[in-house]
Amino acid sequence: MVLTVTAISNYIKGLIETEPMLQTLSVEGEVFDYSTHGQSAYFTLKDADSSLRCVCFGYAQKRVDIKEGDNVILTGALNYYAKGGNVSLLVTSAKQNSKEGELLLAYKRLKEKLDREGYFKLAHKKPLPKYPQNIGVVTSKAGAVICDILNVVGARNRATNVVLYNVKVQGVGADLEIAEGIRVLDKGALDVIIVGRGGGSAEDLSAFNSEHIVRVVYNAKTPIISAVGHEADTSLTCYAADVCAATPSVAASLATFSLADKRGQIVNTAKQLKKNLNLLEQKKSSRLQRSISGCIYKLQNIQQRHKNKIVNLTSRLTTKMQFLQTVKKHRLEKLISNLDAASPIKILQKGYAKVYKKQKVSVASITSISKGDNLEVMFADGKIKAEVLDVKKYNK
Repeated sequence: MVLTVTAISNYIKGLIETEPMLQTLSVEGEVFDYSTHGQSAYFTLKDADSSLRCVCFGYAQKRVDIKEGDNVILTGALNYYAKGGNVSLLVTSAKQNSKEGELLLAYKRLKEKLDREGYFKLAHKKPLPKYPQNIGVVTSKAGAVICDILNVVGARNRATNVVLYNVKVQGVGADLEIAEGIRVLDKGALDVIIVGRGGGSAEDLSAFNSEHIVRVVYNAKTPIISAVGHEADTSLTCYAADVCAATPSVAASLATFSLADKRGQIVNTAKQLKKNLNLLEQKKSSRLQRSISGCIYKLQNIQQRHKNKIVNLTSRLTTKMQFLQTVKKHRLEKLISNLDAASPIKILQKGYAKVYKKQKVSVASITSISKGDNLEVMFADGKIKAEVLDVKKYNK
């Protein structure tokens, strides 16, 4: 006999809803993935090995005071949702089994311990490289994380090399595989390592709260980016990593540099450099023009000062030369006057005469003349020739 899916689903639903024990039961566990929608609350109840979906509708939500991480005892009825094939607990009441869930309490205790030991100190965190070329990824090859990372890396910089170390990201032994993957990639020539997985419940992400992974991340030489879960999830691996990314896609963005952005930066830098050079050229040109104008102004001032000096010197020299000329003229006139006064012509014009003997020798004394000498007598307006008839000397 071949049954339809609906027939099987209706059969299971009938079994569950007609079993009295399943319609009024109490279940102990820890609250995870708590959320509300309208007047109803939705969450998962977990213990160490299993989980159970729970719904608290509006009529009961007012009586149920629980939150994420609480360890509670829920009372309600099992329900089978045939269309989705899901079994859930319709919660009618709840009471606290302890103040905090065991998993959450263990998480907090380990976090405090590792914090005291210095595994989360900011001073120990390494900076990410500016231009990484080789990126390591520790995650599952079957998950969406590696696809998201490859898509982001390919869009930002196709030249970046991505090395995947495939691991389990949840379940028994997952933490040991993740730690080994980090150790192996840390020995390679990688610029940065991304450790991550997609979202999930607190139990799903519990592998990344392993003390073993925290110590390996802390001791790694390569910068580590943690990308575990969604933005609201914070694992111990996230605290220990050098950088904690909200999602794997964000981690991929942090681990790569965008060629398009760099090209844009180069273009903008070139434009700014050209602008700066133009401004510098304008400033230099303006400064040069001011310097030239200043030099011309100074030269004009110097020229004017020297011109004024030359004019003053010329005026003083002219005045001095005129004065000297006047003095010399007066001297010359006096000399001429004296010379004129001493001129033989002038003397002769006064009635004197000049006597020459033999037409050459000037006779200055009677002693030079003898009777019978022929003499030449010069007057102011002419001369005569005479013969000495007698010589008479005056007695002193």
